[in-house]
Amino acid sequence: MSDKEKIEVLLKELKHNPNSFAMALKYKRSDKIYHILNQRCGISRAVKNDIINTFPQVSRDWLFYSKGSVLSLQNDEQQRHEIYNVIEVLEREPTKEGWEKLKSLVFDVLKSNETYKTKLMDIRKSLTSGIFK
Repeated sequence: MSDKEKIEVLLKELKHNPNSFAMALKYKRSDKIYHILNQRCGISRAVKNDIINTFPQVSRDWLFYSKGSVLSLQNDEQQRHEIYNVIEVLEREPTKEGWEKLKSLVFDVLKSNETYKTKLMDIRKSLTSGIFK
């Protein structure tokens, strides 16, 4: 995968355009991003480190070595674990605050990546089982 394609994938997955991506990376201008997209240069080690530091959900292996998936599986596991913990608490003691926390977590997952829709279907199955029928 070319550096141009990597930036295009990151823009899509992180829901950014070149300008907002550059601003998120704390760049004053978006020239670096446009130069990569126009194939005038590649992604420097410094830019890769800026991406990883700003977006910890981006897999270092994918960005540096084109191995694995775009988003870190560790981050996926942490989010899944947090969501299931909230569901467990809600099964024992359903509260408005608990439902709001679950709603917030789910929206965060949706905002961060389109591929989380499968995870949400798993959560929906959990919610429709047991006392949540």
